[in-house]
Amino acid sequence: MSANETVETLMQRSYGVELTEADGKVWMEIAELHLLVEGANAGEAFDKLNAEKRRIFESYIAADKGAKVPLPGAERERRALGGALKPFLIKASVVAFIGVLLVVAANVSVFYLLETAPKSVAKKAGRAAIQNLQHFAAEEMTPEKQQKLRLAMRDVVAKLQPFSAELAPLFPCTARGGTAQ
Repeated sequence: MSANETVETLMQRSYGVELTEADGKVWMEIAELHLLVEGANAGEAFDKLNAEKRRIFESYIAADKGAKVPLPGAERERRALGGALKPFLIKASVVAFIGVLLVVAANVSVFYLLETAPKSVAKKAGRAAIQNLQHFAAEEMTPEKQQKLRLAMRDVVAKLQPFSAELAPLFPCTARGGTAQ
């Protein structure tokens, strides 16, 4: 970038100008540049202000300190606010990322639990049923136990009888008196 382009870039910055009229003179001030000019009218003061701004910017560039030219107040505040917000935004992003990771981990855990819990319960119930059947088979059946078992089965069959008509379509071979294939 040439020095002239840099001066023109600096001249495009929007510095706040304070205008004061006193004793028939017009004063213009740019506080950030510590620049104060006077003129007979606003036009003359504005031209002097721009000429002085250009002279100041050229001096900074000649001293190779163009980057140290004071920023306009609004831009300085914007940069300061951006600098102050940057740590907050970084921390907020990290917290949000950790939150997403926790939600995903909880989701995976819940699905794993829902998938494995029924299998585990079914395995335990199956083992218990097999143990009960093995215990029942190993136990000797006395005539009294046999009679008790028959009575219990008759009660169960009597209670399930009303449902057999509804379940018959599920077993077509038994409903028609046929045999299983």
